[in-house]
This record gives sequence, C-alpha cells and structure tokens, in this order.
Amino acid sequence: MRTPDWGNLILGDGILSEPARENNRMVFWLPASRDREYAYWERIGTLPRGEIKVEHGICTTPATSVRARQRLGGGLLGKLARKLTGAGGEESWTLPNGQPAEKCGERRTDLLLAWPEDRAVALDEESVRTLWPGLTRFQPIGDWLFLVAGAASTPTKGVPPRGPAGISGIEDLGTPIALAEQLLEAARKSGDRSKEAAALTDLGIVTMNEGDLKGAVNHLDKAVGLSRELGDKAREVDALHNLGYALLAIGQATSARQVLEQALLLVRQEGDPYAEKLVLERLGMAHANMRDPAGALTLSNKALEMTRAAGDRQQETRILWNQAIAYADLNQRDQAIAKAQESVDLLRKLGKPEASWYGAQLQRYRMDFAGLGGNGPGMLGGNVVPGGPMGGSVMTASQTGADPNSGPGLLRMAVSATKAMMKFISTGLKTTTPDIHQNRMATCQACEHHTGLRCRICGCFTNVKTRMAHEQCPIGKWPA
Repeated sequence: MRTPDWGNLILGDGILSEPARENNRMVFWLPASRDREYAYWERIGTLPRGEIKVEHGICTTPATSVRARQRLGGGLLGKLARKLTGAGGEESWTLPNGQPAEKCGERRTDLLLAWPEDRAVALDEESVRTLWPGLTRFQPIGDWLFLVAGAASTPTKGVPPRGPAGISGIEDLGTPIALAEQLLEAARKSGDRSKEAAALTDLGIVTMNEGDLKGAVNHLDKAVGLSRELGDKAREVDALHNLGYALLAIGQATSARQVLEQALLLVRQEGDPYAEKLVLERLGMAHANMRDPAGALTLSNKALEMTRAAGDRQQETRILWNQAIAYADLNQRDQAIAKAQESVDLLRKLGKPEASWYGAQLQRYRMDFAGLGGNGPGMLGGNVVPGGPMGGSVMTASQTGADPNSGPGLLRMAVSATKAMMKFISTGLKTTTPDIHQNRMATCQACEHHTGLRCRICGCFTNVKTRMAHEQCPIGKWPA
C-alpha cells in the first residue's frame, strides 16, 4: 500500500476530510477544543506532489498543519458577527461540514503522515518510537493512518535512548528532561525563536521538578525575556507564572509576588481564564508565604471560582487545601477543617492515591485541635509550593518559629511529603492500556493548551500522566 487508498480510510471520531484533491493530496480536519465562542480545529494537509518514502515497512509523506477556529452559532448570525467585528481577515476556509473557519495559528511544516506498507501489519506507537527516538507526537487519524511529529529523516533500528533518570521516580515511563532538551535543541537549530521560548519554559519546569531551583529560575527568566522580545504575550504569561512559582520555591516570596502580579495583569489583557486561575492560585500562595493569609484567601477564592467554572477538579483540590492552611494560620480552625475535608473528599472522588495521606494529616490536625496529642513524629517543614506535575511539591524557606508538628504545620506537612509519597507508591499504580494511552495522548497533542511536552493548565508531563489510570484531563477531555 505504498500509495494510500484514501477512499477506504475509516476516520476517527469527529475527524473530517476534504474531497479528494489533485496529485493524490488530502486534507484532514482534526477537532481540538472549544470555548464559549469558537470550536478549534487543526487542518492537516499533505504536500502537493509530496514524495512517499518507505523505510522498515512504514510509508511516510510530508504534511503541514495550521490551527483554525470556527465561530459557534454559525449561519447567518455568524456571518453577520464576522462582518461587524471585522473577523476573517486571516486565511479562511470552508469546513467539509459547510461551516466557515479562519486561521488562528502559525503553520507547522515538521509533520508526516505515516501508514504501514502492509495493511496486515499493525502500526503502533511503541514500534514507531523504536525507529524514531525523538518522536513528539503520534496521533491516529484513521484505522491505518497516523500523524507523526519529531521523526528523524532516517529512522534507526534499536531502542530509543533513555534520558537522565529521577523525574519523580517515573523514568521508566518517559524522561521529560531529555525531551525538553531535545525540543530546545531542535528549536535553536531551526531558528524558531517562538518554539525556543516554549522549550525554555518546559525545561525550566522540568529542572525545577528535578530540584535544581536556581537552574529553573535561569531557564524561565530567559523564556520570559525571549517571549517579551517576540511580543508573544501568551508564552510570556506561561513563563512568568512558572518563574513566580520557582521564586516561591527558593524563598523569594516578594519577588515571586511581583512577577505573578505582572503575569496577572498580562493574562487579563489576553483574556485567558485557564491561565488566570493558575496565576491567581500561585499569587495566593505568595501572599501566604509572606504571612498574609487574609490576602491569600481573597485571591484563592477568586481562583476557586474560576477553577470550578472550568471544571478543573485537580486544581480545586489544591486550592481547597491551601485555603485550609490559610484558615489555620488565622486560627479559624473550624473553617480550616471544613476546607481540608472538602479537599480530601474530592481527592477520594477522583481516585487520587494521595487522598489517604491527606486524610491522615487532617485527622492529626483534628486531634491536635482537640488537644488529643495527634502529633507523633513529624518532619521539619516550612512554607510549601504545592501542585507540581504528578502531585509534586517543593519546599521553600521555613517560617521562623513555625511548629511543623502542630496546627497549620500539620496541614503543610501533607503537601511537603506528597512528592516523596507519590514516588514511593508510583511502582504500584495501575497504568492504562496502550489504546487508552494513545487516545489520551492524541487528545492532548491536538489541544491548544499542550506545549508538545506538558499541559499548561495542570502542568503535568502528558507522556507520563496519560499512562496513569487514575489521572484525568483537568478540563474533562478524557476521563480517569
């Protein structure tokens, strides 16, 4: 099947194809996400007279992609709205379903369509990754056709090299730091400065998760400067709020607050509610670390409102627990217990393995509140930066005079030990089937919130998160 038979291709759910074109060219429309105003698509097209190569039984042909958006509530009202707002100045198309769509992103030219030379031989992600170690995307389009990104020009046999170990004990499930370094190197070689800024942000986050906080600040600061130079406000916000997070981790709460306030101003100009709720959460953490629990509650209440509106249950558990700590700092213990219990109940509902640990720390706090001596042996603690990828957390400078074994310290301890606890139990966590993992990854790769390595909403490395059976998309695109 060197020359594909497009007519016999059974497309995946929601994927559309344009009528057959000249020179055997095809165009596919992959559904992405939607908001209140638009449905987003990725338009994938093969090149006119594009060469078909066959290597190791896999056929490939070059392809390009560009993001497009379809105004919801189309028809006459949609056309009228476009005339009134002046929309449609960008390149525009008509979807195969008859609806108009307009370009809303830059064109990518580093893609391939791949299919097995022999239809009797199944093509799966693991076998393709063996041939192309640098693969960053493998997404099914139809029953035998796949979209591939990051493939080298000449595949090589053998096992993909494994990057440095130690990413939260999950090196056997992928190495984000190796991928981040590859993405950065590729961006610099291609001269794509926008991709370089995104890769620097990814590398900064991975480096922070590794415990190299100064290195993380360095990478993220460079990402901020480059994004600002390019005038790319979305990437600048992404880099800024992660830089604020890293500054919190090294105990520079005042600097972190200043950086996060810049991010908040910018994200409100951009009108991105997903980024805004994360910036508000971290700005609340900065106020908490500056001993302003009342200010932290004000910010976290707004973050909680936006998080619930977005349906991000994972972030909701974090905010609720942070609110419990703030109430405990204010000696409002009944409210602290209520918020902590909400967090634990939601963690259990979501099937999170850390639910039992948080529940145990809440019980110790209840006993301490009742004067029943629930302390037991504790661990030295301080302020905590929670909510890193896959439940990770990093400690900041400790509070002078704070007792980690009583009162608010017991609630902080739950967060500070989460990363160690998750590493301990990670080998026993149930993983998904290859089909479920592939479908989850395909959904993430088509999402506008995906960087190629991580989700900007939850901060998780998707190649890892999508393999964990108990995990789910923060905005409900795929379930646990």
